[in-house]
Amino acid sequence: MNTRLRLVALLILLPAIVVLLQFGGVLALDSSGKIAPRSAAAESIAGDVDGDGVVDSIDAFLLLQFHAGIIGIGQPYSEKADVNNDQRVNAIDAARILQFHAGLIKTLNP
Repeated sequence: MNTRLRLVALLILLPAIVVLLQFGGVLALDSSGKIAPRSAAAESIAGDVDGDGVVDSIDAFLLLQFHAGIIGIGQPYSEKADVNNDQRVNAIDAARILQFHAGLIKTLNP
């Protein structure tokens, strides 16, 4: 993806991220400027990329942004994004999260 497309994507998605950050969302910026959860309670949940304790479409959304290089995800949540345990964070992980959230699959791990 070229720089111009990344910039356009970021400008489109930035308002949604700002809303999450400002109005009681579960996300905050860590010291390195990466998105990190406000609570450490959900650290053990695979697929819970934003750390809110729930695996949902927001997690897939953030995972795809991370994969595209638009945002960074703080540790340990980048590790929670690899739901199929193939040592890569990619669109397959996001698809599995969406399938799990929709009830199409019972577990995130294949």
